[in-house]
Amino acid sequence: MVEYPLPSLGTQYEAIYNMAEDFAVEVAPARTFCFLSEVEMLKENGLIKGGSLDNAVVLIDKLLDRSEINRLRDLFGIEENIITGANGILNGRILRFRNEPVRHKTLDLIGDLALLGIPIKGHVTAARAGHASNVEFVKTLKREYFQEIKDLSYN
Repeated sequence: MVEYPLPSLGTQYEAIYNMAEDFAVEVAPARTFCFLSEVEMLKENGLIKGGSLDNAVVLIDKLLDRSEINRLRDLFGIEENIITGANGILNGRILRFRNEPVRHKTLDLIGDLALLGIPIKGHVTAARAGHASNVEFVKTLKREYFQEIKDLSYN
């Protein structure tokens, strides 16, 4: 579940019940997203080197004037006009899914859980999750798992 105070995003939910059947079609195609207010900082810190308006969803979360739009065009080396889009997404990009942002967060969670290195047979619920909290969860799971193995070996 994700929850943001933007009309273009709001509260979104997603559930995946069968990874083998659903992952490739329902989760993997979900593009990353960011907020326009974060784009400049991300670019300046080298965090979106491969990011473009073609492979990411940029949600408009601040007022834009022409000078700001021109500055963004220069920052990203964009030749064509940038439009603010009536749907609250920069350049009016159409989402691949009505809840694409939460599906991408699901993709992030699956990738972070893969760091555990062992399959999970269970149910994971995440609310307002991000990489930092996902990785902490994986570390906790790993500690608990190895403690359980250790305890079983002593019995």
